[in-house]
Amino acid sequence: MDLGGPYDVVFDRGVYHGIRTRNLPAFLTVLKRVTRKGTRWLCLAGNAKEPMVNGPPVVSEDEFRTELEPLFKILEVHEFRFTLDREDFQPLAWSILMERR
Repeated sequence: MDLGGPYDVVFDRGVYHGIRTRNLPAFLTVLKRVTRKGTRWLCLAGNAKEPMVNGPPVVSEDEFRTELEPLFKILEVHEFRFTLDREDFQPLAWSILMERR
């Protein structure tokens, strides 16, 4: 799939946390193609501190650091809650700002 690029900024709301257990090497290959040194990537991902039965896939901080730091420098990590249309469903998540090495 041709996604164009390389881009200066990449935004991900749920791709990494969904694909990481199925085909992380292929995802990282795509990221290498669509980014360059200095590209910023903002990734929103489910947080393993609060897994939910019907919530988003989750990842721990140790896991995303191990999986992503070889290609990206992690600049900022924040916890937040996904806010949807339901007040009773606000999964804990990560906001991870990175820069391509």
